[in-house]
This record gives sequence, C-alpha cells and structure tokens, in this order.
Amino acid sequence: MITLRLEGGPIEGFCPGCSRNRRARRDHLAIESERVSSLSSSSITSVSSAQDGFSEGSNTTQTQFVEELTKELGELRNEQGATLPRIAEQPTLMSLGHVWRTAGHSDSADDAAASRDLLHTAINDLHERDRCLLLAQFALTYFQDSREKREVAYLEDLQAKTRHAKGSLSSFDRWSKKAIAQVAQRVLDHATASNERGLDLRGSRNRGSADPFILELVSNRYRINSERIITDLAVERRIRCLVPGDHLFLTHYVYYSDQREGTMKLQPEWGCEVASESWLNGRYLCVLRLTKSLVRGEQFTFTYRVGVESSTECRPWVSSTPDYDLGKLTVAIEFSASARPSAWWSYGDLTHFHTQIESSRRQDARTHDGSRYVHAEWHGLRKGLSYGIDWTW
Repeated sequence: MITLRLEGGPIEGFCPGCSRNRRARRDHLAIESERVSSLSSSSITSVSSAQDGFSEGSNTTQTQFVEELTKELGELRNEQGATLPRIAEQPTLMSLGHVWRTAGHSDSADDAAASRDLLHTAINDLHERDRCLLLAQFALTYFQDSREKREVAYLEDLQAKTRHAKGSLSSFDRWSKKAIAQVAQRVLDHATASNERGLDLRGSRNRGSADPFILELVSNRYRINSERIITDLAVERRIRCLVPGDHLFLTHYVYYSDQREGTMKLQPEWGCEVASESWLNGRYLCVLRLTKSLVRGEQFTFTYRVGVESSTECRPWVSSTPDYDLGKLTVAIEFSASARPSAWWSYGDLTHFHTQIESSRRQDARTHDGSRYVHAEWHGLRKGLSYGIDWTW
C-alpha cells in the first residue's frame, strides 16, 4: 500500500516588523510548509482500508508498541524524571496520552500533561513495593534532579519507616525492570480501553482517519546571506510508521518576499526522492517518496534541502505553527558574517493573531554573543499555536 501524508508540520516564515504596511503584515510568511487543504481528494491516495487502532491490529502490533514504550519509560525515569518537556520527547507515550485525553480521562489541556496522568494511573495499578519505587524513580513523589538521588532518598525514608525494610539500590534496579514492562502494558490497556468507540490510537485529530505515520521530530536550519536573503533551508524529519508499506510525503513552501514561479527548488538528501512537483498561486508543492518500505512501528529519518533563488530581502521573523501536536522542533539560523542580528527573541504558544504583534513575538529576550548563529528548540508543541524567532538587524 502507498500512502500519502499531507505535510502537517511547522509553518516557517519571516514576517515584517513594520506595522505601517498592512499588506505586509497579512503576508507574514516567507517560507511555509503546511497541510494543503485546496487539493482535491481525488489527488490523494486513499488509505481508508488501513486498520484503525489496536482493536483491529495484530498481537504483533501491540507487542511492538509495548516494546517501544518500555524503552521510552526506561529512559524517562532517568535524569529529571517524568517532567513535561522530557515526556514530550517520548512519541509512543505521547500518542497514547493523546488518546487518553481525547477519551475524556484527563482534564489536562495538552498531551504531555495527559501522558503524565496516564503514566501515574498505570503505575498505581502495581502492588505497593513496585508502585512506590516507580513513583520515586519517575519523580512523581521524589523530586531530586537525578534518579540515583531519588532512589537514595526513597531508600532512606523506607528504612526509617520500617526497621527491617527489604530493598537496596541494587535490588531497585532489578525490581524496576520488570515493573516498567508491566507499566507499559497497563498504559496501553488504559489508553485502548475506549478504542471500540472509534478512537484513533495514532493521535489522529479526525475520528476514523488512517494517518500513515507520526511526525516525531522536525529540525529546520536556515542560511541567510550578506544581502539578508534566505539562500536555503535544510530540513530533517523523523517519523514513526503506523501503516506498513511505501509512503509519500507532501511538502508545501512559499517565499512571500518573492512568489515568482521557480524561486524555490527542493533537493532530496537522504531517505527520499522527488515524486512530483508543481506551483500553485505562488506556492511550491513537492511530493516526496520515501525510499524505504517501512514496517509498523519503525522509525525513519529523511532529509532534504529547499534552495531559494531570489534577490529580495527576507523579513526578520520566523514562525512555526504545527497542524499537529509535535514532540520537538528545533530552528537554527546561520547569518552572514556581514549581516548579523543585533538582538533576537524566541516565543511559543502564541495564537496566529498574537504572532502579528511585535511585542507578543518578543516575549523571551535571548542572550546574543554577536555570533552568526541563533538556535531555539521547543518541546511538546501544540497544534494551531505558533513558535518562532524574531530578531533585529
């Protein structure tokens, strides 16, 4: 089966700082990649025959997800534990947390917080010894900055309460390995309990949709030359396959400073090739074919570069607005040595309306050492909200 994923990742663009130009404020994006709603349904390969959710999947599918989730939980209990930013980097847990939240089992407003609620609920299903240990390891009851410190504090409290308490730092590791596998299964059980009502386990925003994969990670690296013009954008995307087979990926870009046809060209670099390309009302559309047939649950990274051929100066604002919740976004900009920013800001969780207001975009002043490089990252991005960088020359 060949499936087509409409690009639902971040929207990148540069925006004007001048409030006197109303048209410029409306045309705020310089480069964007977004879901293309104007395409007719006949142009999209149907994936409606794909099985929707674990209730219709195989035991192998469930086993793969439990194995992946067990790995994620094993890592999540380390360092600072189950903080929201670290949870947002766990794609399997996040997808199950989305199902948990949309089923009405969590009052949390976002998937990361719902995923933590789900994890806490699953841990509470264990018997007392394992339950108390894992709550401490995941920093849900003890809040030291490392797993080792939390375990020491928990052991001291345990020994203080019970004279002949069983347990040691070495036994904690043995006990928790088995318990984490049990928690992974319980997380899956809780999240899929309502799946008969048509919930999409893959985190799709539309009931009954068959999204072919989850977009886990997006990295965008811009280069700007001495004339303050974007020369290219290097893109890396990591996905997790949900529907086995071959996949297509539709990207969509527009350089608002110069919308002439031919100003952009996509060059595949790793894991993909161009299937087709066209222009539509100043927008450059390119369908990529992934060069590896994927199995369910497999992670895959592909990269490409979008070259820009223009003589028009870009606008000092880059904004990303995901169409879906996203685990992690990184944006980096390399400026020319002769055209460096004098100051820059990052922002996040803004509505589209507020991204039009310069003071809203400049919510977090960043230290600038005068170098050619700026970099920002966001975790647990929410669909429909904007994240980006604003700067002055």
